[in-house]
Order: sequence, then C-alpha cells, then structure tokens
Amino acid sequence: PPVAFSARGFHIIGTACTASPLPPADLGRIHPRLLLIGGEGFGLSQALLAHCHSNAFIAAPGGLPAHFDSLNVAVATGILLDRLSPPHTH
Repeated sequence: PPVAFSARGFHIIGTACTASPLPPADLGRIHPRLLLIGGEGFGLSQALLAHCHSNAFIAAPGGLPAHFDSLNVAVATGILLDRLSPPHTH
C-alpha cells in the first residue's frame, strides 16, 4: 500500500488530470519516489490519489484533442519514466 512507502520516506507521485499537476521534469529531482499509474480511461482511484504528494502529467504540444481523456497506459508509463530519469549522457 502507498502508506507503507510514504512512511519509509517515499514521495508518491500520481498521474491524473487535477487542478495542480506538475511536469515530470519538475519531479525528477525528488528521491526516493513511487510512481502510481492508473488504468486507461478511469485512471487512479480517489483512494490512491489521496495518498499522492504530487501529481504528474504529460504535456502534449498544442494540447490533446478534446475527445482524448487518456493515453495508452504502457506508452504513458514509458514517457513518464523517461522524463523522471536523470538526463541521458552518452
């Protein structure tokens, strides 16, 4: 449960359309962290969102079309993990 991670000092990041989302890059400097990903369409439950310290979102250039309410969960997870990771060095 998220409460156990929070008690161990984890910053819990949820993914939902809320009034105060943050770009993933702003959350990348926070450690340790736990990322909660909701299912396509319905997202995270209110019970899980209540445990989140922050909320991340994926910004789309020009915004998403009005009829889009979610991205494919696997694609969204990959994008978020990449953006939460330190900058790539080659």
